[in-house]
Amino acid sequence: MSPKHRQLIAGMFALLIASIMMTGTISRAQAQGDMTVTISSARVLLNYQIEFEENFTALSQSRVTLDSSNSSEIESIFDNAMQRLVPQAHLDPSTFTFSASVDQPSLNSNTWRIVENISGSVLGANSGSIGIATFNLGFLSMNVSSSLLYGGVEFNKIGRTYLAAPVDSQRKGTTYYLDQSLVRGGPYSNSVIPGNATFRFNLLDFSWVPKISMWTHAYRPFDSSSTWTLNPKTDSRALPFNVTAGIASPEGTLVTVLTAFINPTLSLTTPPRSWSVASTISYQLPTDTPGFMAVILIALIAVAVASILVDKRLSRAGISARKKSRR
Repeated sequence: MSPKHRQLIAGMFALLIASIMMTGTISRAQAQGDMTVTISSARVLLNYQIEFEENFTALSQSRVTLDSSNSSEIESIFDNAMQRLVPQAHLDPSTFTFSASVDQPSLNSNTWRIVENISGSVLGANSGSIGIATFNLGFLSMNVSSSLLYGGVEFNKIGRTYLAAPVDSQRKGTTYYLDQSLVRGGPYSNSVIPGNATFRFNLLDFSWVPKISMWTHAYRPFDSSSTWTLNPKTDSRALPFNVTAGIASPEGTLVTVLTAFINPTLSLTTPPRSWSVASTISYQLPTDTPGFMAVILIALIAVAVASILVDKRLSRAGISARKKSRR
């Protein structure tokens, strides 16, 4: 075998190995966050699990848990973000919890994961007219823009804190792709646009959430509840945030892939036969049909009894008048 053939085979083998490594990196990175919203009585119940994964830089393991006894500061941050969109919306302090962690999905992994869990009841978003309840869910698109720093670890402004510098410091020849606000961009031959977008990225910026009327919904009048779902990866074919960097191979695939992204799904559960207009959800309030019918029956009986009594009085009066006329 000639030296040229040996070099060609070695190059193809190296490319194959690199491609396998790249595919493994992407397949392991899932970051499947579930964000659920439920309308119950006069409340909107939030239960968010947000996952972020990246392999641009090493992070420090950390964990924080806040509840109604020590969460007044972060509650105020969330309230301010919601009230910029729905002025009366606010969290019920007795129900709010926030927990977050930074770790690696597995030992010897170069991937780091930030997981945040947020739960609580939102009050002040409901209104309506007689027989109809309406909820303004515009606050789901809130942008929590403040820093959340606990134990020296930043849990919101992670773009500028952890990612911007590694994105900007990639070697010459790096190719970048970017998903931001559900719009896919790239390839970029330098880090200017991806770096600026990464610097602005906040984990708790939900401004990418569209109006409820744009979510997926199937009307089923006989179900016990109504459901709307949103999966940005499939519905918009782009993630709310995803920056990817690597060296392009001759075939166009990226070698030595670095990536940072979130991949959430959302679901909304409401009372049966609800409908949406823009960011509002409405549904008819149930009526007490048996009680209502009983009231109507009693009223009809009362009217009938009154009519009989009046008729008897008029009959007696007529008889008395005739007797007097004969005398």
